[in-house]
Amino acid sequence: MQPAQIANLKSGLGIYDVEGKAEGAYSPAELRVMLQGLLAERFRLKFHREMREMQVDRLVIGKRLMLQATEVAEPDPRGFTLHASERGPSFLKAKATAMSLEWLTDDLSGHLSRLVVDGTGLKGLFEFEVDFEFDTEEVRDTRVPVREASNHIRDGLLSAIGLKLQGGKKEPVEVLVMDQVERPDAN
Repeated sequence: MQPAQIANLKSGLGIYDVEGKAEGAYSPAELRVMLQGLLAERFRLKFHREMREMQVDRLVIGKRLMLQATEVAEPDPRGFTLHASERGPSFLKAKATAMSLEWLTDDLSGHLSRLVVDGTGLKGLFEFEVDFEFDTEEVRDTRVPVREASNHIRDGLLSAIGLKLQGGKKEPVEVLVMDQVERPDAN
């Protein structure tokens, strides 16, 4: 869930480091449920979910899809790399192992500062390895804002793996509405 999908969150609560230790082995889904319980208890957190119309960009399948399904059971949060390609200075190599499209849309939402939803219809985890070209002049030009320059790299990567963004439509999106949240007591 992206920050834009959280409503009624009080400002001024501060930033907190929350640590917890679970005895035994748990799946990431089980750990998320445990963390939700911890946050509800410590911050007296109460919320509900509802659908709201929001402006979104939609990730869709473009030309020549390069994603390959993988049999790995859990996404790998460190399974995406981007580095210089051996093909030359205007090429980058991107590699992903066990990447979910949920992770990709969350990452894109963070970089774009707007909500990106998955419109591909693809399920599961994917891998890919591609070299793609980008406009080195735009990226290296100090007069071009960093966000704009990084957009060239993002668009090149999406095109290379056969995806694209369609922007600017209002769609119903699930939102977490904060009904109550308080500062936690000191330990």
